[in-house]
Amino acid sequence: MQMKLESKWINFVAERRWLTHLIFWVGFVFIFSVFEILNTGQYLPAVIKYVSMLPAYCLAAYSLVYFLIPKYFSKRKYVIFSFLFVLSVYLSTALARWSRVYLAEPYFRTDFTQESILEILTDPLYLLTIYFPAVYLIVYIFFTLKFLKDKVVQSHQLEVLKNEKAQAELRFLKSQLHPHFLFNTLNNLYSLTQEQSPEAPEVVMRLSEILDYMLYQSTDEKVTLQKELSVISNYIDLEKLRYGEKLKVNFSNTANGDFKIAPMILLSIVENAFKHGVSKAIKDPWVSISINADESQLDFSIENCKSQTSQEENDAKRGIGSFNIKRQLELIYPNRYTLDVTEKDKSYAVHLKIESK
Repeated sequence: MQMKLESKWINFVAERRWLTHLIFWVGFVFIFSVFEILNTGQYLPAVIKYVSMLPAYCLAAYSLVYFLIPKYFSKRKYVIFSFLFVLSVYLSTALARWSRVYLAEPYFRTDFTQESILEILTDPLYLLTIYFPAVYLIVYIFFTLKFLKDKVVQSHQLEVLKNEKAQAELRFLKSQLHPHFLFNTLNNLYSLTQEQSPEAPEVVMRLSEILDYMLYQSTDEKVTLQKELSVISNYIDLEKLRYGEKLKVNFSNTANGDFKIAPMILLSIVENAFKHGVSKAIKDPWVSISINADESQLDFSIENCKSQTSQEENDAKRGIGSFNIKRQLELIYPNRYTLDVTEKDKSYAVHLKIESK
């Protein structure tokens, strides 16, 4: 929630640059006027002074930040930049001096001789020593805040692009996984129909439940663990119908709490175990599944009998399903999961741990 609020605020600021500039200049006049008032005890002269000199501050800030730096300094045209910067300093400090003498001081001073414009323009030393520090202190603050704002916006944009890329990749992986999973399940149904099994209608019913989950609920970012386990149970029932009594399945579920998980993750691991283990076993196929979870952590283990095919052939046939599972875990649970695959003499074991936060 906090990250979404921060994202909305950054987007709001980035899309309304004029508002950030308005806030800066109003804030500048207010803060520096307060300091002046605390120093002199006079309210109106302080406000008039900074408001009257505002055009000079804007000229100095915008010419440097939006013209000189990007057009010349960033392109390493240092000679031209230096010349134009000196000219900008001269014009902005002269404008600041003229604004104070002709716009501000007549409102609260009567005991002074007003300088002519020529006198202001022909006294660069006074402009440099008195007005340059005053004007370019504000320019420095303006430049620093803009630099920091640009970094925040740039970092946010990169994060948005990174997330969009990850989501696009995740959608692509799921689009590959769905046909893969469906193809394997339809193969099971085809085997039963070939055998004219009376259990085929039940297979169709369970398959329809799996398809409903796969097509309509797996697009959600997270689902409850119980939904995922319910579909896994349907899938196991399909496999039991196919293999009959020779298939031994041990399914231990001690999960409690309301753990949320990315859809199809566990189901894909189970499907891989049956596809590349049980279906290749000559006799006595078996699968053992254990799951334990609370609201913060999931611990999932599955072990299946090892097929009689060669290691190279078996690895090659694992294909897209195994890769997609690992990649989805990396995208959805970065630094919050461990996935261990162990090959034993007569079995494969997969152990997955996921932390919700």
